Amino acid sequence: MRKRKKADPAITKLREERKRKKIWRDIKRLTKLQNQLKPLDEMEVPYALVDEPEKYARERVTISDDLFCEREDLLQEWSVYKAKRHSRDLQMIERIDAAQEKALDQLQLASQRLFDEAVKVDDTFLPFTVDGPTDTPPIKDFDSPQGDYKDCTKTWEAPVVPEMDKKLKKQRLEARKAELAQAKDE
Repeated sequence: MRKRKKADPAITKLREERKRKKIWRDIKRLTKLQNQLKPLDEMEVPYALVDEPEKYARERVTISDDLFCEREDLLQEWSVYKAKRHSRDLQMIERIDAAQEKALDQLQLASQRLFDEAVKVDDTFLPFTVDGPTDTPPIKDFDSPQGDYKDCTKTWEAPVVPEMDKKLKKQRLEARKAELAQAKDE
């Protein structure tokens, strides 16, 4: 085996510094690519809409001032009506609740046993039973797909920087060569 020449420490330091700078540049490049968002098919506008907007555009309808004012008045009246109806419903619920509370208080004073029976939950008040088939009946003349499954899941990968990919492959190759050389030396 040949003896290796000793390298100048200043030169090796410069080489290492250059490698570090290259790695930092590549990391910055990758972080810029990292911020790219995954495309959503639902958000893409079909080309037919982009190419022919006049075909899908609606004509603007003009409304007369009288009709506009009439609609505004009608909307205002409807809002007032619904607000009054809502407050009436709330008052009625409060009156019914207060009457029920008063009746329960008087019942409790009269008889505790009757009060407990009145407060107890009655499961038969709203019975819920379901009768029907437990299994789905088979469909006549159904051609089964025989377990074939076609995966149509859309995948998206971040774009790869070609220079970065080449550098990484080269670095891996050099590291592998260095490992093999070191293994031979041992």
